[in-house]
Amino acid sequence: MSTGDQSIGEISSATRQRASSESGNRLRPVRPTSRTNMLGLLGVQFCSLYNDHTLKQIVLLLLVADSLGEKADADLQGLAIGLFALPFLLLAGPAGRLADRLPKRSVILGCKYFEVALMAAVGLIFQSHIDPPRGLLLVTLFLMAAQSAYLTPAKYGVISELYPADWIAKVNAWMQVLGYLAIVLGASTGGWLLGREAPRARWTCFFFLTTATLGVLFAHSIGSASRSGTTTPPGRPKPTDRGGYAPNQIRHFLKRIGSNRRLSDALLTYGVLWLLAGVYQPIVNLFCRQELGLGPWGTSLMLSLSVIGIASGCGVAMIRRRHGWTVAYLRQCVVGLVICQFMLSMLAKDTTSQSVIFSALLLGLMGVLTGAVVLPLHVMIQLHAPAEIRGRVLATQGFVNWVAILTAGIAYQTLSVIADRMNWMPSHLFLPVASFTLLVALGLRGRGEALIDIPLLHR
Repeated sequence: MSTGDQSIGEISSATRQRASSESGNRLRPVRPTSRTNMLGLLGVQFCSLYNDHTLKQIVLLLLVADSLGEKADADLQGLAIGLFALPFLLLAGPAGRLADRLPKRSVILGCKYFEVALMAAVGLIFQSHIDPPRGLLLVTLFLMAAQSAYLTPAKYGVISELYPADWIAKVNAWMQVLGYLAIVLGASTGGWLLGREAPRARWTCFFFLTTATLGVLFAHSIGSASRSGTTTPPGRPKPTDRGGYAPNQIRHFLKRIGSNRRLSDALLTYGVLWLLAGVYQPIVNLFCRQELGLGPWGTSLMLSLSVIGIASGCGVAMIRRRHGWTVAYLRQCVVGLVICQFMLSMLAKDTTSQSVIFSALLLGLMGVLTGAVVLPLHVMIQLHAPAEIRGRVLATQGFVNWVAILTAGIAYQTLSVIADRMNWMPSHLFLPVASFTLLVALGLRGRGEALIDIPLLHR
């Protein structure tokens, strides 16, 4: 999913739960229309991320095709990833302030109507050009990310205005489940659309416009349900998260977090994993298209295996939690990632069906190992930040994640230039990634220390 969604959602819910507990007032019982609210929120979440990742995968695969064509243009996937990440960094502050100052329903509806217009423009581009101009598609990808940047704090912030505290975790959990599902289906749909011939433009218009229109309808259902009641205690102002997204505060909390070794290690490692994930997607696209000889849809399905693996890895981590999450456990998972990446790098020029199956297994296993690491780190950051600044620590985490993704775009573009000059096969790109991942494993300090026994951040 969009990577900042989870962090911003937790910022809003954590801050508002603290405000309600400190006031000593109980939230009013949730209305029967909460089921309608739930459907609307989940629908907005799914439709937004589905279109985001469908468009992103289409652009990435077209750029891969350009690098493999007769003209052999430069592989610009790194540029596309950077353009997708940039709005979340530039617009995080304005988006957070807008969600505080205006009704969140209005912000959500405005974003969804803008998405409909943008998807109509994308459909027009495909209808008007047999080979869509890459520059126009990159612009639409940037605008789509900008729309998502404004939508994210509003759609997560509205949760605590519609539900009591004991519902917030459940709603956020379902939002994440739908987010992973949207990423998988969106990436697969993008590959399927590019794999079609003449009717591709019509199918592209149909999928994008239908999903965007459904998103508007779901957004309206949130608004109509919220008018029947609110969970904010009567007579009290709605709590806000002002100031949590300002760059100067991000710098302040980075320094403050740095005073605690274990918490800063967790934040840094979490960001590095997002950097690796950002580099990983374009490498897999290039590897599957050029070396394994897969079409756009087959390539997208291979990528989806990793996302499914991440969701499964989170389940593995929950089972492992009974025996304790330790530094040694994290190191073992990261070393497993290194081994998988090294084995993928040995598949150069091997295009047999066995290598395709073997690659699929390795990609799925890498997803499982990633999920098994990400969940403990994220829980660790949540639980061991002081309650009075937890929201801003999580905002800092989201900022670090998007910086990592932007850096991933630059890193991949650099690797692509080096690979062209050194005549590397795409599978060879897994070697520098494996080397960097090994440094992460070596940088994890401690052995059997439990992650949940970390002292609180110094005040």
